[in-house]
Amino acid sequence: MSSSTHRRFRSQRRRALLLALVLALLASPAQAENVAADVALSTVDVLVLRPIGLGATVAGALFYTVMLPVSLLAGSEPQAREVWVLQPYADTFQRSLGEW
Repeated sequence: MSSSTHRRFRSQRRRALLLALVLALLASPAQAENVAADVALSTVDVLVLRPIGLGATVAGALFYTVMLPVSLLAGSEPQAREVWVLQPYADTFQRSLGEW
């Protein structure tokens, strides 16, 4: 490689690094806000909403079990199962962290 080609390559590499640095600095504040918001949502989800969801799942399963004979007689067992067991279970265990 000749010296002029080597200098040109180094110059282009410096420009690319400078451009990458500028773009990283411009993008960081917006990304930092998103990360902080995600951490806050995830923290609230783990510490507050998931335990409430677990309680709702257990209470719903108990209520469903007690009311099962009535639901079977009324023909509404699938709807009762959906409302009292499946939906609280999905909200607690299948929902992505931080999504409400």
